[in-house]
Amino acid sequence: MRIFVIRHAESRQNVKNSAVHPYDPRVAEYEARDYSLTEKGIEQADRAGRRLSGVKLDAIFCGPLHRHIATANEILKYQTELRTADILSDLTESDVCDYPGMPTELLCELFPDISIVRHSPSVTGGKACYSAAELGDRVSERKRAVRVMKYLRERFREGGNIAIIASVNFFGSTLGSVIMELSDEMVDRVTGFGCDNGSVSLFQDNEGHTEACFVNDVLHLNVPNAEMAAELPFAMQ
Repeated sequence: MRIFVIRHAESRQNVKNSAVHPYDPRVAEYEARDYSLTEKGIEQADRAGRRLSGVKLDAIFCGPLHRHIATANEILKYQTELRTADILSDLTESDVCDYPGMPTELLCELFPDISIVRHSPSVTGGKACYSAAELGDRVSERKRAVRVMKYLRERFREGGNIAIIASVNFFGSTLGSVIMELSDEMVDRVTGFGCDNGSVSLFQDNEGHTEACFVNDVLHLNVPNAEMAAELPFAMQ
C-alpha cells in the first residue's frame, strides 16, 4: 500500500491578516475555528491534484475540518474514477477541541461535485471530537495515528494507492510513532516534522512495516505554470 499524505493547503489560519481573505458567507459562524482556504490555498490544492493526477487513487481520507475537505475537493477534480472524500475524526487538528466539524449537509452544499462520507468514530476506535486535554500532547497524537494506520492496513490489506489530507501534527505523530517506531516517551519529546501547506509525502507500507519514501515534496507548488504540475513524476511509481 502506498500512502500519499498531503498537508492541507493554506487556510485563513495560516496567514497574518485573515480579514483580507474572503470566505463563503454560508460558513461565517464556523470561521472562528474552522477556517476556509485562501485563494493561494485553493491554487495549492489544485496543483497537488494535478500532481497526483497520474496516480489512480483508491481512496482519499481527510480530517473533518473545512480546510481538509476543501483540499480533498480540488484533488478529486483530477481523479477520473474516484469522487468520494472519506472523513475520519482521528485526522482532526491537534488544537481543535470539542468540535466535530461542520454539518455534513452544509459540506455537501459547499462541495456538490463530490461525495462526502463521514465515517463513524468507531471505524478507527476514536471519538467524534476530543477535549483539549486529549489533544494536548504527542502521546495522544501517536495513538490517533496508530489507529488510522491500523484501519488502513486492515481495509487495504491487498494494497492500493491511498491519499490522506491532514494537518501538520499528523506528520509528527505518524513519522515519530508509526514510521520511526518511537516509544510513547520518545514521541512526547519529539518536536515534530514540519511540512508546507499543499506538500506531498509518500509512505510505502508492506505487511505492517512502513517506510518514508519522501517527505514535504513541494515541487508542484514552485513550477511556473500549474499545468506543469501534472508532468512531474513521483518517486517509487
